[in-house]
Amino acid sequence: MAMPTQRAMIPDARPRVPRQRGAVLIVGLVILLVVTMVGIGGQQSTVLQERMAGNMRQNNIAFQAAEAALQLALSYLEEQAQPITPDDAGTHFVWTSCTVDDADAGRAACGRLQDDVLTNWKKAPAAVKEGTTYGAMAAALDGADPGSDADAYKFPDVIADPHIYIEVREDRYFPDTQANSFGEQIMYFYTVTSIGFGTNEQARAILQSTIARVYQ
Repeated sequence: MAMPTQRAMIPDARPRVPRQRGAVLIVGLVILLVVTMVGIGGQQSTVLQERMAGNMRQNNIAFQAAEAALQLALSYLEEQAQPITPDDAGTHFVWTSCTVDDADAGRAACGRLQDDVLTNWKKAPAAVKEGTTYGAMAAALDGADPGSDADAYKFPDVIADPHIYIEVREDRYFPDTQANSFGEQIMYFYTVTSIGFGTNEQARAILQSTIARVYQ
């Protein structure tokens, strides 16, 4: 009976590789997550900065429109050689102001600016009606028809034409001269309020200024 042959065991010369437990994969995923979050945060910051810059630009346009309307109204008042007769309809772009006696009597003129004009100016630009428009006053100042030619004088590149509201109040006084030779004089206080718009419905700016005039 033949005996089985025994083979000699040859040792494996290949280097043994340590067992992998996935640590490198986890670290890589964590780093990828951090990089992704940083990228998303940077993108959101960029979008926010762009929106802020856009809002600042819109507010600047609205302010410039309101400032232009205010200066136009002041120029209109300076051009008048005689006092402007105010009325409740603003026939000559000047409305009746509120005096102390008016306030005591509860007349409508005392609430017009706050209750009617400024409340109306809070609406959408297309619904703003109180006061007069920049185009109408610019046309009148240029000698054109403020009714039919107003569109040709509109403020450019805004969603709606700026609006202007002027009130006047009289104050009688005696000049401090020798023997009051000039007698009693009247000083007219014109309060100009203007609103300007940007290129969208959200941007708007309201300005106000008061000047005093004495007509000779």
